Amino acid sequence: MISKKEAIIFGIIFLSIISLIYAIPLSEFTNPTPANATSTTNTSIEINVSITEANLNEIIYNWNGTNFTMYNDSLKLMFNFDNVSALGENDTHVFDISGSNNNGTVTGATVSASGKYGGTFDFDGSADFIGAGDIIFDGATRFSVAFWAKVDDLTKDNTFLSKGAHYWNVPVLFWRDESTSNPCAAASDTVTLLVSTGSTDQRICAASGSLNDNNWHFYTGTFLASSSTGLNLYLDGKKAAVARSTTSITSIESSSDTVRLGAPTPTSNTKDLNGMLDNYMIFDRVLSDAEVYQLYISSLSKYNSTDWNLYVNQSLNATDGLDIGDYTYFTSAKDNVGNGNVTETRTVTISAVDNEYPVFSSYWDNNATLNNSGTGLFNVTLANTNGTVLLEINNTNITATNLTADVYNASYDLTTNGTYTYRWHSWGNGTNENYNASIDRDYVVNYLDTTSPTTTLISPTNNTGQPENITFNYNVTDANTINNCSLILNSVINQTNTSITKDIIQNFTLNNLSIGSYNWSVNCTDGSNNVNTSETRTFSIIKKNDFTGNTTDLTQEDITNITNLIIDNPSYAEINFTQSVDLSAGADINSYVNISQNRIEVNSTVISALNKSARLRFYNLSFSDPQALKDGSICPDCTEISYSGGTFILDVTGFSIYSARETPSTVSPSTGGGGGSIRTTTNVTNQSCISNWSCGSWSFCSADFTQARSCNDLNKCVNATSKPTEKRVCPDILFDSIIELKTKKIYSGENIKFKVNLMEVNNSDLVDIKIIYRILKNNVIVYEESETRAIQNKIAYDKEISNLDLPIGEYYLSVIIEYGKNQAASAEHSFIINESKNIFSLFNSVGIILILIALLIFIAYNWYKSREKTEELEDKLENIEEKLEEKETKRKRLKNWIINKIEAIRSRNLRKGQENIQKIEDKMAKSKIKNKKNNLKDSDELIEDLNRKKT
Repeated sequence: MISKKEAIIFGIIFLSIISLIYAIPLSEFTNPTPANATSTTNTSIEINVSITEANLNEIIYNWNGTNFTMYNDSLKLMFNFDNVSALGENDTHVFDISGSNNNGTVTGATVSASGKYGGTFDFDGSADFIGAGDIIFDGATRFSVAFWAKVDDLTKDNTFLSKGAHYWNVPVLFWRDESTSNPCAAASDTVTLLVSTGSTDQRICAASGSLNDNNWHFYTGTFLASSSTGLNLYLDGKKAAVARSTTSITSIESSSDTVRLGAPTPTSNTKDLNGMLDNYMIFDRVLSDAEVYQLYISSLSKYNSTDWNLYVNQSLNATDGLDIGDYTYFTSAKDNVGNGNVTETRTVTISAVDNEYPVFSSYWDNNATLNNSGTGLFNVTLANTNGTVLLEINNTNITATNLTADVYNASYDLTTNGTYTYRWHSWGNGTNENYNASIDRDYVVNYLDTTSPTTTLISPTNNTGQPENITFNYNVTDANTINNCSLILNSVINQTNTSITKDIIQNFTLNNLSIGSYNWSVNCTDGSNNVNTSETRTFSIIKKNDFTGNTTDLTQEDITNITNLIIDNPSYAEINFTQSVDLSAGADINSYVNISQNRIEVNSTVISALNKSARLRFYNLSFSDPQALKDGSICPDCTEISYSGGTFILDVTGFSIYSARETPSTVSPSTGGGGGSIRTTTNVTNQSCISNWSCGSWSFCSADFTQARSCNDLNKCVNATSKPTEKRVCPDILFDSIIELKTKKIYSGENIKFKVNLMEVNNSDLVDIKIIYRILKNNVIVYEESETRAIQNKIAYDKEISNLDLPIGEYYLSVIIEYGKNQAASAEHSFIINESKNIFSLFNSVGIILILIALLIFIAYNWYKSREKTEELEDKLENIEEKLEEKETKRKRLKNWIINKIEAIRSRNLRKGQENIQKIEDKMAKSKIKNKKNNLKDSDELIEDLNRKKT
């Protein structure tokens, strides 16, 4: 166990090492840097380095043993123009990441996301510029200026850098000159750099040449005093052929003018830059040719107070790729007190391009020799193959056999007739084994067909009523192809279709068929001229499309026996026939049946099939007590069923014209002289109720770009139905959106956090909008999510996108506001996803070594402490062993004493035992003598007795 004191000591050591680690710049390779020992045929290599350091002082990039200083105190100004809020940048302030505090003030130029690397500022050619203080030019004897520029107007002069007016004898002037009288070469379309003592100019010019377009280009100028060749120009990383003045100066004039990017002092619309600038750098040293090229293929960016990124697209030079061979590279970084860190050194091998591809020729097969089935045979001649050759046919790959040096053979069993597409595959005999495939070829298996196709009618069904425009649907199946199908109408071919897709519903269409009865069928002919004719069906043309509601759908009814036929006009009346009706002859119900307000008319003379008993329903009547009329007179054979809510129901036995009226009322006065009775008929006028609609306020705009309101009838008319909810399209609303990223670099698995500001430009009412959050890589959407929010005037909120499972690389975030059919998108903001933040990326190799040293110190300390305890235990053990030896000696002495005692006792007892045995033996001997004497005596007596008896 570690004591409390030891734990505190180790904690102090560990924290000290951690503090040391955090004080050291952290640098590591990130995607798309190739892994160590990569071999590739690419002649350029992309290298990405992530650097973490708050007080960065130096970055050195080493390519194949040559150091390139990408950042140190000779860099006096560097603008990324990325508008990074974490660095305090905004529309009018540019942060100088060189550490020289030459921050820029923006006048007129606007932020743009279309830079060479990330963001940029756009200069419109009219008094737009960025002021950068006095910097280093006063009295300077050397400098280098490097930047990316995209010139939009190539017809005018464009100023890149000035310290003073756009004229001669100014301290520094760097511009594209489109005039016809260049100050150092009588030509237009040049790039010019001028330095001056105030009285003497030194100038250099280069033809713009391939830079005469509207693309991004890299401009570099260097100056070394006291030399007529001290000025040099580089275009896109390559030293330019120049014309120069013969003069030289010893130093640049000191002046009170500030340095301006994009315009001279004062501004001049004919000289101001119309275009963009990016990655602007000014050095207090003269860059070499190799350094200029290295800047051309590199980009150094800063994302916040501690995070940097160096990107290099390494090739040999401005015109050539890397040669075949092995290359090494690494990056080192130092802080302002000299603490340094170096990435691992990686190697990359540029290998030769393998152009060996298989070449196919001399195709052969036994095409069109098989009927219905059989074995197909295939040959091909191949050059430059590694011997792996496949035949692909019918979604199957077959490995080919090598017959001779260059000829390969394969076979395949074909079980059905048809046309099979096949191709050959093989791999080259070069180092990369390049893959190639042959052209597609067809193999035909002949078909012998004696089976007729099967033709099935689908609609219209048999014995049904149809409208005058009909689509005849059918299906045909066959193992062979179908050549054609024909519609047969009333036993005559009506039309033929030669574009038939079998096993899918096909159709014919006929329009404006006359009233009447028809029969139809379909016959089809397959590719082997086998013919089949379907069943024959009948149908009748019945025109009734003027009637809706409950009107019977006759397209699904057997029209020879229609039960409960209904003809309905929902606004006025309905006929429900109580006897079966036969309309197989067809009928023009539209023309000969009239259902209107308080009127039902059927011309049963023309359509005698409808002269049947029926139940009639009149709707929306206003009578108090209706009376049925037939042909305008009281209907004697009508049976009135009911009258309620304006609906009058009655039964009739046949058809003519039916209507209703108010039942006349009769008043009987008292009898008087001259008596007699008077019958008075009172006519009741149908007074209509007029609806008075009252509508509420419009709702707020929903996500489908509509507003709604409900309405009520204040008069509550009996016959008025509820007015449906009204809707209207919302008025157009304009939005503006701004997003602010919390950080421009996250690690794989982390969430991206940003702030969203939404503004409603025309200050409309509260509306629902759809907000789409979109992440893109190489102009491809890789992530998208959306939500709906309510907004009135403006809204600001924090947003976090989690669970981003995206590969390492650079991405762009934008927010799209969708309102109805309108969309408004924010500017795209770039961010980088790096490798997971683990102990290796956090501490890097130096940190790991220091941690290992701390662990070794801790292990050694514990080993020392344990050794002390071991020695102490060994001493104690030695004391115990000595005491045990003493005890063992005493035990042996005691044992010997006991043994001697036992031996003495045993000897004494043995001696006494022997004495006792001797005594016993003596006694026994004496006893034996005595016994013998007695026995002799007895024997003598016996002998004597015998003798006596004998006598």
